[in-house]
Amino acid sequence: MNRAAIILIPILFFLRVIAQIYAFVYPEQTLLPNFEQFQSGLMPYFWLLVSQIIILMAMALATYNGLTFQGPLYPERNGVRKFLRMFAGTYILSQLVRFFVQMLFFENRHWYDDLIPMVFHVLLGIYLFCISIRSRSQSAH
Repeated sequence: MNRAAIILIPILFFLRVIAQIYAFVYPEQTLLPNFEQFQSGLMPYFWLLVSQIIILMAMALATYNGLTFQGPLYPERNGVRKFLRMFAGTYILSQLVRFFVQMLFFENRHWYDDLIPMVFHVLLGIYLFCISIRSRSQSAH
């Protein structure tokens, strides 16, 4: 699961960014959800896109490092891996809490309003968790 996740999640995130750009450029399209459903609106789209590109570049390097068990974004030390797991768990939990708080206390919100951003935030947390796991084959190195 670890190898598959650290390969699949960046691909899904890349496809999400491409779909969001497509929905922005072609607002009349009906193939995808409308542009507003791809983002929470907390950040202007330009800065969101810049941050997503930076995240994708970091994920590409981290994925390569995670598959080769070496490199600047490979967490070699146990303390770093433990911190990443705790951060990932806290990040995932915070996204789920945010989702349920919005559903409970904001009557004008629908459960699907921020579903795409929330799902991808959870996937990013899962990605961080998977990067922090040492595989059986790596422990033999």
